Formats: sequence, structure tokens, C-alpha cells
Amino acid sequence: MQLIPYLDGSRDHVALLDLLDNWVKEGSLTLNLKHQQTGELLSLSGDNRRDVLTKLLDDALQQIAQAALLIA
Repeated sequence: MQLIPYLDGSRDHVALLDLLDNWVKEGSLTLNLKHQQTGELLSLSGDNRRDVLTKLLDDALQQIAQAALLIA
């Protein structure tokens, strides 16, 4: 829900992704990822962090849209 105030139309997808990436780097956003088959905790690296955040952002935007939390 901390993303909603930033969905005012002034930021595009890349800017929102940068925002999430900065929150992870600052420690404001913590991601706990587990391997689906083994349950082993996974760590994010610079290489895969952006891909994971892209998927999470897309999913979050879809959920927000379905919940009708934003008004055009």
C-alpha cells in the first residue's frame, strides 16, 4: 500500500520500478523470496533484483486495478 501515493500519473512504469529499487536498497522494502520447490530462501542480486521487482510491480498494479483503488 505504500506504493499508492505514487500512482498519481506523474510516474511511468520505469520511474515506479526505480522507486521500488531504491526502497529495497535503502531497506525500506524487504523481500523474502523462497524457492517454490525447496522452500529455500533466495537472495536478490543486482542482476535479478530488477526482474523480480518488475514482476512484483506488475502484479501489484494489477491487484490495485482489480480492487478499484484508483479513480481515473
